[in-house]
Amino acid sequence: MGTPYEKIYGRFLNHMTDFSLADLDDHTLGVMLQGWLHSAIVKVRTSSDLSYDDDNEVFNNDLSNLDIELLAMGMRLAWLDQRINSTEYTSLFVGGKEEKFYSPSAQLSELRLLRSDTLREMQQLYTYETYVNNDYFD
Repeated sequence: MGTPYEKIYGRFLNHMTDFSLADLDDHTLGVMLQGWLHSAIVKVRTSSDLSYDDDNEVFNNDLSNLDIELLAMGMRLAWLDQRINSTEYTSLFVGGKEEKFYSPSAQLSELRLLRSDTLREMQQLYTYETYVNNDYFD
């Protein structure tokens, strides 16, 4: 029995405070989570085999806690990429003097910084995993 997707989804959602996800119906949320997971599988380097079965929503192998954490972090990267590539930060805002706008470029800069920090944290976790699982030290 392999690791179910729900385990990775749960870890990912524990890291998130995106309340807009709670407004989605179960099917739409499931499709989005699976898309972010597939993106994470491509980006994550791990010593485990990450082959999966989408029909049963399960990985073919039992994944370690480190693997699950790496995949959840990869899902965060995919989620952040969607935010960074949004037209919300590239569209021109026009409004009157009563309206208050925050600088889209500052928000975009902060999102990029958050993505960079998440990527660095993910790389450090992977380095730790390779150190722990290295046969040379046994």
